Amino acid sequence: MNEFLSRFVHSIKPILSQSFPDLTKQTLDSMMLLICQRVAAEIDQSSQGTAPAVDLSEDLWKTINEVSKSVHDAMRRDRMRDELKKYLHHDDVKEMCRFAGDIGIRGDMLREFRFKWASEKLEEVEFYRNLEKIRENTSREEEEGEKSLKVEALPERKGKIKYKIYGLDLSDDKWAEVAERVEDAEGKYLKDEAKPVVGRSKRLEDKFFGLDWKKDDLMPVLKEWAEALEAKRVDWLALLERIKEKNVDMYFKV
Repeated sequence: MNEFLSRFVHSIKPILSQSFPDLTKQTLDSMMLLICQRVAAEIDQSSQGTAPAVDLSEDLWKTINEVSKSVHDAMRRDRMRDELKKYLHHDDVKEMCRFAGDIGIRGDMLREFRFKWASEKLEEVEFYRNLEKIRENTSREEEEGEKSLKVEALPERKGKIKYKIYGLDLSDDKWAEVAERVEDAEGKYLKDEAKPVVGRSKRLEDKFFGLDWKKDDLMPVLKEWAEALEAKRVDWLALLERIKEKNVDMYFKV
């Protein structure tokens, strides 16, 4: 509120001085005080009782609204600019800048890319921030609704649930069979995902990578790892990729 009123006075004072050139400085200051009290009362509804009981002209209100909007936009731009400066040093932005530098992007182009990536990161954070506010407001409304709604007993439903989408009756038993067939078909064409390596299987994998691939026998540890993880083909392929990343010679031996 203090920042808004400070900027508001700075913006509207030259307009009043130009519109009323014959008024003294003391009179203009009194007008500014009156206008600021009315604007503060409009923003903060709780302070309406302290607002002066003097109506402002329609033209003056129009000017006040225009100046208020410009001040609000300027404050929003400054806030976004300050937050953008923070995201210029975000780890993700730094990583992309390092990659851009490695492939030969320098100078003004790199600077433009950096601001672009920082803006995108800020938009992403703002999106999730607004989403969190919506979720909190929804949860609060649901809690208030549950408090106000008192249900002693639910009516008993008779018969089978029927529901339609675009006129298609989806309550028929045949759609359950269709869903099962679709799931079976997806299992044939979609690749399985490797299981997460945690607990005992993770310790065995660390033990495996600690072996000397030239001297030690790798198979016993691999067998223990497979039993602990109950490994399938996709798990073995994922392990091979991890071995290849760490030690190519060990990869060829395995």
